Amino acid sequence: MKFLVIFFVIPHLNSLLSRRFHLSALVRDLRVVQSSVVILTLGTLSFALAPSIPFAAVALVFGAAACALPSGLRCVVMHLTPPGSLGTISTGLAWVSNVGGFMMGPFYAATYKAGLSMGVAGLPYLIVTGALVLCCAALLLTPLPEDQLVCEEVVDEGDGDARS
Repeated sequence: MKFLVIFFVIPHLNSLLSRRFHLSALVRDLRVVQSSVVILTLGTLSFALAPSIPFAAVALVFGAAACALPSGLRCVVMHLTPPGSLGTISTGLAWVSNVGGFMMGPFYAATYKAGLSMGVAGLPYLIVTGALVLCCAALLLTPLPEDQLVCEEVVDEGDGDARS
């Protein structure tokens, strides 16, 4: 699934957003990230509330379609970062990602145990869904620099050459 999304869906979506709507790279990346977060949120919520194993499997597949989120989010952050700070921001993103990965195991175990004692086996996924809703809100409210909203290049569909 990840292979299909990363190598076929995302490039075609970027091409469509560029040709049809003349969006800049920043806006295209932001739209991919926003849609990935929405898909992941719906997949996580569906998994948390899944009444059966087949429904949970479908929810997992749906959530896996959001695999472009980490790389897309890095692209958006890099677009919004001044050139002199790219190394620092990149290191910070890697650090937060790794620390978050280390913390997720104990968090999941504790919330799963608490959820089982309350009769809610999907509690960890409900909490993650809440965090993803906050991410959706933050991404929808992200201010964009006015000079980076529209693509300056027009792609000729006939030969694929870009012109300014």
